[in-house]
Parts: sequence; structure tokens; C-alpha cells
Amino acid sequence: MKLKESGLDGSIHAALNTQSPYVSFDAKRSVWNSVDVHGNTEVRASENGTLEYKLDNNRQKWLEDTIPEDPCFQTVFKNVKKDEEDFRAAVTIYEQQAKTKYKVGVELSKTHSIDEVMTAIKAAIKTYDEKAEHGFCAPLRKAFRKIGNHQNTCQSWIQLAPTQSAYFSLVCGGVMLLLEAAGRLNEINNEIMEVLGDIPLLVDKSQRLLAACPSSTNMQKHCTELYVRVLHVLGSILQFYHQKLFPKAFKVITKQRNFQQGLEEKIALLRSSANAIEEERKVYTTERDADTNRVTRENNRMGKAAHERFQVMQGEFKAMKLLIETQTKALTHITGLLLAKPTALMAESSETIVAAHTNLPSTHEAARSKVRASHGVLLATRKQLLRHLGYQRHVTQADRDTNLSQIQTFTLSDQNRAVYIMQSPVLQSWLNVPESSVLLINGNMSHSSMHHTPISFVSAKLADALHQSSTPALMNLHFFCGEHDGWRENPDDGPAAVWNSLLAQLLLQYDQFNFEELEQMSQLETSDVAALGRAFERCLRKLPRGSLMFCIVDSVALYDDDRRDEAELLVARLIRLVRVSADRGFVFKVLLTAATRLDLDAVDSLDEESEVLHVPDRLNSGNGFSDLEWEVGVGQDITDL
Repeated sequence: MKLKESGLDGSIHAALNTQSPYVSFDAKRSVWNSVDVHGNTEVRASENGTLEYKLDNNRQKWLEDTIPEDPCFQTVFKNVKKDEEDFRAAVTIYEQQAKTKYKVGVELSKTHSIDEVMTAIKAAIKTYDEKAEHGFCAPLRKAFRKIGNHQNTCQSWIQLAPTQSAYFSLVCGGVMLLLEAAGRLNEINNEIMEVLGDIPLLVDKSQRLLAACPSSTNMQKHCTELYVRVLHVLGSILQFYHQKLFPKAFKVITKQRNFQQGLEEKIALLRSSANAIEEERKVYTTERDADTNRVTRENNRMGKAAHERFQVMQGEFKAMKLLIETQTKALTHITGLLLAKPTALMAESSETIVAAHTNLPSTHEAARSKVRASHGVLLATRKQLLRHLGYQRHVTQADRDTNLSQIQTFTLSDQNRAVYIMQSPVLQSWLNVPESSVLLINGNMSHSSMHHTPISFVSAKLADALHQSSTPALMNLHFFCGEHDGWRENPDDGPAAVWNSLLAQLLLQYDQFNFEELEQMSQLETSDVAALGRAFERCLRKLPRGSLMFCIVDSVALYDDDRRDEAELLVARLIRLVRVSADRGFVFKVLLTAATRLDLDAVDSLDEESEVLHVPDRLNSGNGFSDLEWEVGVGQDITDL
């Protein structure tokens, strides 16, 4: 190789130009000085004359308790930005100042891949091995094999993360540049080739580990150190080739062995960073595996719990399905009883009626027997509460019988009106659907002074059908206002009487209220309509899921006069309980009737099509009860329906 006789004028290498404003040699201190090319880059010369890249501890410091929100490589790359600029500056100076025949021609601004590194190695082996002594390119071939064995891995990573490959591209470009420089100088140093073969693999591995360990701040710290030290090593190798270009000049500046020692130290630091990354990988993998095992166990536990919940939900669904089927069947049976001809049951004695009132499902009866055996105090309290509410069992049955017996006095017009109501699709829908619902029947009868009407007969017929039903958990509450219209003379016969009767009937049909609850009800003011309504709502909240309750309040329009406000409270509370009962798991069906028309504000919210049945003033001609085939066998037992 022909040396330049004019000295360090930059003709061989831009970094070796004593006339360059970017690089100067201080003869007194025997050091190289470098000026920032980009305005924020500083390349300092060490005491042995080599260019050094200082690691700013504050700039490179990682916060150990800070975990990035995502594995963004830019978080790491920005910490080596200055070192990248330093290396790019040195290469830029070289390319700008070198003569054409010494220019390497590798543009670091472009994207470079591991394939290009492989191509450069192949070209170097082919070109320079021919003119070198035997074995000259052995280190180069070793680097070729090392990179070649991992070429696909490196290349696949670059394809997966092209936006994060800028640093890797810079490294590949730097390796290519140094291989080209080594070839031009015929200086194939074994250790240099070894580290040049390692660098792309180390960088590639670190990037993949960063992606695999996004929450490891130690991994980020070690990778940052590795990236900086890679650039330091590349810069030192470049400086090593500077020395080879000007052996005499560098002999004055420093001894080659000192430079060699500095390069070896930087390579050792690079390898220590690589070892630290590997150790962190092992620790992270162990922790991740432990965490994976924990997550797996937690997922298994959650899966088992979810399966158990599913089994419970499946059981509940089956139970609910069975309950709905049972209730639907019961409602269909009740509908059949409603439409069936009257029976001799209307003539039952009051003693039989009392027994029927307490003829609840076997589960309730068993519970009642248990209560009587072990909780005599509760029974005594219940009896006292019934007396406090002014309830007499035989009165409820007598009211029902009275309204049933009026069938003997019905005219054909009355019969047609009763048949119209019982056959109405609105009534059939309200009765047959196993859901909480309310129905208001406006009779629109002109003879409004009559207290015993076909509408009341229908109410009594339904109450009797419910009484005959053996449906489990069925409760049948009813009150006939027409039988208690003397409230003007007797205040106990007003809207408050409705609540008192409904509460008493509920106590008789459901005996699971505890002593405190019974004691609380015994403190009620029996004339306070609002307080009685709240007490009734509290009782409904105690009912078990799946309960089925009918509440019939017949001729409630009779109270739509001087005590309209109390009637409003009564009707509004019943409608409200229908709305909220669905969320509490039981079916609450309310039937309100008026011989004429109920004009309370509380009924304005009812749906006119599905919740209100308006009976026409005048009905088309009909055959009365004959339309229900009641004309034959009156008195026949219908319990088989």
C-alpha cells in the first residue's frame, strides 16, 4: 500500500486530517480532538490517542421501578441516540474527506440487512484471499460461518419489526464498512473478525429478548449498555484501521500495544454486556415460568369455579324451566276450573272452608307442623295478630259463596256479560302467562248501584278455582268490596279493610314469618292505609322464589268517592308490587274490577290493550252460560279437570 507523503491531510482517511475543522491533533498533549459535527455530538480522544464514546450515566440511567406500558424499542433506542450520532459522525467525516479510491461507499442513512453483511463477507473472501498469503482470510471465513448459521433468524426478526430495525441497520452498515476497510488494508485481524461476527448476532438477540421481556427494566438496561458498547467497539476498530493507514504518524502519538489493549478492554465490556443479557434472560425466564405456572393455576382455579358456576346456573335453569312448566300447567288447570260449571263445593260448610284455607302444599304443611310443635309462641302471636287485624276466616269464604250463589238470579244479559269476561282473550292471556301482571276489568254497567254483579261473579269464580287448585306454593288472596260497602258507618270497611284482610290471608297461607316480623306487624295502625301497604310489601319480600300469588280486589271502584285518596294508595301500591315482583323471583298477579269504571290516577299507567279489559255497554245476543255448556249436569264434580 502506498502511503501519502504529504502527511495527515485526510487523503487516505477523513478522520486523519490535521487540516480538517472536525479533527485536530494536540501535539503538546498528544491527543486527538474532535468537534461535534451535528451540533450535539462529542467524540473525545483518550490518552492513548483513540477516539472514545463516553457513556453518560445520567442519560443512560433506568428507573428500576418504572415499567414501560408497551415493549416499544424506541424507549431503548433513544438512550443510545447520541452514541449513534457519534458513530455516524465519524463515518460521515471519513466519507466526506477521503479520496474516491478510499471511499468505502457504505451509506449508513440507508437500510442495511444481514444479507448485505453476508454479501460483503463473501466479496471480501473472494477478492482478498487471492492476493493474500495462505490462511489470510480464515478469520473472515469464521465470521462468515458464524453469521451464516444465524442469517435466517436475524433476517426474520428484521422482517417482523421493520420499524424497530434502524439501529440494527446501522450496525450492519458499520460492520460492512469495517469489512471493506479491512479488505482495502489487507488487515484481517482474528479478534476483530471474531467480534465483527458476534456483533450482528448479539444485537439481533438483544432485540428479540427485549420483545420477549417487555417488563424487565434490567433487560432494557443491559441492552442499552450493549448497544452503546457495540458502537464504541465499532468506533475503536475504525480507529485501529486509522493507525494502519498511518503507522508512522501513530507511532509518534501512541504505541500500538496501548491501542490494542484499549480495544480489547472495549471488546471485554461488550462481551460482559452480552453475558449480563444472557443472565437476565435466565432470571426473567425463571420468573416468567413461575408466573406462568401461577397464572395457569389461577386460570385452572377460575375455570373450575366457572364450571361450578355453570353447573349451578344449569341447575337453576333446569329448576326454573321446571317451575315455569309447573306454573304454566297450574294456570292452565285454573283456567279450566274457571270455565267449568259450578259445583256442589259452593255449599260447603264454614268448617270445610276453614280447612281448605289451610290446605297448603305438603311442604308448607310439614313446616306448619314443625312450627306448632316447637314454636307455640309464634302460633299464639299469629292468632293475636289475626285478631288485631280484625280478620274472621269464615267471612272471606262467605263473601266468595255469596257472589257465586247469585248465578241463580242472573238474567240472560248478566250471563252473557259474565261469559264475555271469562272468554275474553285479555283475561285468558293475563291468567295463563306465568309472569307477574295486573288486569283491570271495567264492567261499564249502567245499574251501578248493584253490589252483586256478573263481574263479581267472575271474581268469585276465579277465587273458587284458585281455592280448588292443588298447585304447590300457590297463594290465593281476595277481597270483595261490595260485601263491605258500609264503611261510611263503619270505618273498618274502607280501603284499610282490604289491606287487613290481605295481610291476614297471607299469614294463614305462609307461616314462615318469624317472631320479630309478627311482632312488628302487631304494632300496625289498622286504619293507616299507607302503613298497611308498606307492611304488605315487606311480607312479599319474604316469600321464597318460585311462589305464585293471586290477589283479587273486586268492585274497588266503590271506594272512589269520599275516600278516593286511600283508594289511590291501595291501587297504586298493588300495581307497584306487580312491577317489582319479577326481580324478586315470584309471580304476583293482581285482578282489579269495577262494575262501572275505575277512574283513579293510579290506573293511568296501565296498558290499555293488555292490562285493561273494557266490557262493552251492550253485548251482542248470546246464549248465556249455555255457551260454556253449563246447561247440562249442574252440580257435577269438576275436580277431574
